[in-house]
Amino acid sequence: MDKERVKRIVKEYALITIGSFITAIGLVLFMTPSKIAAGGVSGIAVIFYHLFGIDPGYSILILSLPIFLIGLKIFGKRYGFKSLYGTIALSVGVSIYGFFLGYEGVLAYTDKTDILLSALFGGVIIGGGLGIVMKGGANTGGTDILAQILHRYSPLPLGTSLFIVDGAVIAIAALVFGVEAALYAVIAVFATGQVINLITSGANYAKMAYIISSKHAEIREKLLHDMGLGGTLIESRGMYTDMEKNLIMTVVRNRKISQVTNVVRTIDPNAFMVITNASEVLGEGFIPMESYKRKF
Repeated sequence: MDKERVKRIVKEYALITIGSFITAIGLVLFMTPSKIAAGGVSGIAVIFYHLFGIDPGYSILILSLPIFLIGLKIFGKRYGFKSLYGTIALSVGVSIYGFFLGYEGVLAYTDKTDILLSALFGGVIIGGGLGIVMKGGANTGGTDILAQILHRYSPLPLGTSLFIVDGAVIAIAALVFGVEAALYAVIAVFATGQVINLITSGANYAKMAYIISSKHAEIREKLLHDMGLGGTLIESRGMYTDMEKNLIMTVVRNRKISQVTNVVRTIDPNAFMVITNASEVLGEGFIPMESYKRKF
């Protein structure tokens, strides 16, 4: 194993560890004490803590591992050790912070302003942590995998599948904690998503990626079947060599662009890739064309 690859692997695992422990801070100090179940396995863990007194760190691990194994069976090696490590790191981080700091939080919760602050600051901190984890080329498992399974076995786009899965968790939270708590959870989800976008890809809505590689077929397979992305394969010609090349053009939401980059780098370190901002994307998986037309 060459030195550059070792450095890259160390950097990736460092990012996953740091990001997971930052995410754990948001869960322990803000989400759990305020009863905000903002989707995902961590949201279920918050519900279990207040209903049954189960440590959220244990719940995250117990719930995530079976989901991870299902993802491994369905998608194969795609769910590698990095994502499993991210799940374990988050679980350990939550349990450590919970043990030393407790789950009472840093706010008094004497009025509703404290809950709103928890939703905002908790969402921002969790978004920051998850963004760093994604920069490391991983995720913390959980409902992301369930959403990808739903996407695979239904005609639903991946974004819609994720919304349905997380929405189901928030709906359960509404039954357990009340509608008001669920609305605060929606605020937290929005804050989390915005910060993830800023960290992974800046403030723009989506990214356009152009990929030129001699291994375009392998990259196409990964993007199409593993990540659920569409795109266009364009025949092109190198200006200097005058050789025919295949160019992959794909549009991806901000939170996924680091995963696309990781796929390309893993398959072909010599690939040429250009990433540009896409402020508005119309069509399947993004803004429906008919909805856009109704604005005018």
